[in-house]
Parts: sequence; structure tokens; C-alpha cells
Amino acid sequence: MIRLSNAKTVTITLPKSDVFEDTAPRLLDVGADGSPEVVVVQSNARLGAKLAIYDETGLVAVTPNIGRSNR
Repeated sequence: MIRLSNAKTVTITLPKSDVFEDTAPRLLDVGADGSPEVVVVQSNARLGAKLAIYDETGLVAVTPNIGRSNR
């Protein structure tokens, strides 16, 4: 769940095979628009980890999975 500065909350639902690996998300203004995006490590048991960027609309960008689990 992401809580925005206007107190609105956004819930991100991952596929059942994925988890967030982070203990805390990273907030960065990736889009250079003055609003921070949430940068996380998202991991899949079979495909391995990837970086994902979310904003209040959902997934903004994602890297490919690294292709191996338990790295």
C-alpha cells in the first residue's frame, strides 16, 4: 500500500508468484515531475528478481527478471 501526501492510499497487488524483497521502499523522483515514485525489488521464485517502479497509477517501469532464483 502506498499512502500519498493527500492521504489517499493506493494498493499494489502482485501476482501470487511474486513478492517484494525490500524491508522499505525507495522513494525517488524518477520521472523528474516533482512527485516521487516507489522503486522496489520484486522477486519471483522461478524467474528471480527485477527492479520495478510504481506511482499512484500503478506500474511505471520494470527491468527484466535476472533469470535465476536464490542468487
